[in-house]
Amino acid sequence: MEEKRNKPTVIEGVAPGMCTGCGACINLCPRKALSFAADRFGYFVPEIDQDKCDRCGLCHRVCPAINLPPRQNSRAPALYAFAAKDTDLLRKSTSGGAFGVMAEHILSQGGYVAGCAWKKDWSSSLKPAAGDRGEDEALHAEAFSGDDAPKASDASAAVSKAPLKPVAAHVIIDNKEDLSLLHKSKYLQSYMGTIFSEIAALLRKGRKVLFSGCPCQVAGLRSFLRKDYDGLICIDLLCAYTPSQAFFAKYIKETFPELPAAYEFRNKTAGKWQTYAVRVGFASGRTIAVPNSANTYQLAFNRRVMIPPHCIRCRYHNLPRYGDLTIGDFWGINKRDPNLDCKQGISAVLVNSRKGKIFLESLPADHIRLLEAKPLIWLGGNGAAFKGMQHSSSPGTQVFYSLINKTSFQEAAETALAVYGGRDVTPLQGRRCLHVTGTGISFKFQPKSWEQHFIRGTAFLFSGDAAAGAYACIDLDQETVCGREYVLCVKCRIATDSEQIDFYLTDKKNKREQLVLTRSVAAADRTNTAGICVKFSADNAYDSFMLKSSQLTGNLAYIAFEEITLIEYRDDPYETNATPELNSEKGSGRIKDFLARKLHWLR
Repeated sequence: MEEKRNKPTVIEGVAPGMCTGCGACINLCPRKALSFAADRFGYFVPEIDQDKCDRCGLCHRVCPAINLPPRQNSRAPALYAFAAKDTDLLRKSTSGGAFGVMAEHILSQGGYVAGCAWKKDWSSSLKPAAGDRGEDEALHAEAFSGDDAPKASDASAAVSKAPLKPVAAHVIIDNKEDLSLLHKSKYLQSYMGTIFSEIAALLRKGRKVLFSGCPCQVAGLRSFLRKDYDGLICIDLLCAYTPSQAFFAKYIKETFPELPAAYEFRNKTAGKWQTYAVRVGFASGRTIAVPNSANTYQLAFNRRVMIPPHCIRCRYHNLPRYGDLTIGDFWGINKRDPNLDCKQGISAVLVNSRKGKIFLESLPADHIRLLEAKPLIWLGGNGAAFKGMQHSSSPGTQVFYSLINKTSFQEAAETALAVYGGRDVTPLQGRRCLHVTGTGISFKFQPKSWEQHFIRGTAFLFSGDAAAGAYACIDLDQETVCGREYVLCVKCRIATDSEQIDFYLTDKKNKREQLVLTRSVAAADRTNTAGICVKFSADNAYDSFMLKSSQLTGNLAYIAFEEITLIEYRDDPYETNATPELNSEKGSGRIKDFLARKLHWLR
């Protein structure tokens, strides 16, 4: 073997919990030293054969989790409501049939379509190798710790040595008869295999290829190809997240007496797009329909208890997108535009590039029932596409991951769902400047003036009369923008002899401050936790949330915080009226409704 070089590999470079399993590194490795394996939870990760690796560094360079590809598409894409004319295609589609119409158009030109398809063999084997659990469990716990700093680690530690038998994988088709394989959403991680290499081979031959996948998969393809091809159209999805196939396989094995021959996550029961039911077919010809309310897997998915770290910290879904086009459900359009016929489903289509615009305009008009431009804000929180948004986890997420390899899927999911209790850890709407809860609420202050203690998950901030003039601050995740409107929400309990407590934003460098919320203090505030909020316009760029000690007076004065959130105010995604005035009774109600969708404790 030739002498090895000394460049880092992807295994050493990718931070724990950040590998998306896109396979760019595996497809690029010139010595075939990398292959897919499954970690303890069944997520696809690269595994390295050190005897084959010559440390050329190509895998490290191509990994989008290490080196994010450049974003070249529009920061303000055009948004369209889309519905196919073919009723049979609509029935086969999850929403409005946008993917089906686009795929048929490429196929009619002699092109190829790549997307996720069910495998014929449902007896998935993604179990980890025995004895490897402890290290991987530690890595997974670290990934959920909230520390985003990249750490060098063996990303393939604690992986399965058994051959992988995925239940869903990306495939390439070249005829309309096989298109049904790619229809319908699959709510699990797709196995990518050698799909990037196959696409590259077709493009080099001058073939047209339509690739559909999650934003991380499109980013992986862009990194792998290293250049754009005229014949390539990339579609990324307004996805929520992709759970492990191991979870799904475990659920299937426990739930059904025989392996299914077909599984449809979003069956349009009675022809209705928003009627949720799972449809399962068996080799005997028998089919069953299970409503989401009775489907543990779907409940666990919808309430985000199965979300992996790489989806919580997704770096690929924000604007500008990596796909030439973005497609997904156009949730809420029936409330925005009540005159639309939405029963069969409506797709949201984002046009992100000139190539995407040309392709959309080339679709046969007689295949389209609806193609109407809509305001971008109508997209709402779908796919967390706007800057500052992120996918939320659940209070039950860590519970699920701690149990899933020790007990049944049903027990792990039901226990996690019980912890969930209708709450999200992070708000999905609005440009978030600050969101801290419980022990994550950590103020900065002079120790001689303040004390901070955590009692039963609540952050207590104590101050005495001697600390008059001192202040305590929490740094914002993002600075406010002068002239924009924000909503500050605080859930706290107050004990002070002062008649009121004031909450400020401040710019520590320039020593500017803005009073944004005043709370009158009553005797009941010592024992009762209250959620208080205000909408305001920022008069400067501020980088910190601030309290002054002068208002915490008396014996054992304190503020006990459970949650602090500062988000940029946006009109309710389903509200078409003007922004409300806070002082009016009607406006206050609408503000409360707006916040109720984002902060569980205001419900």
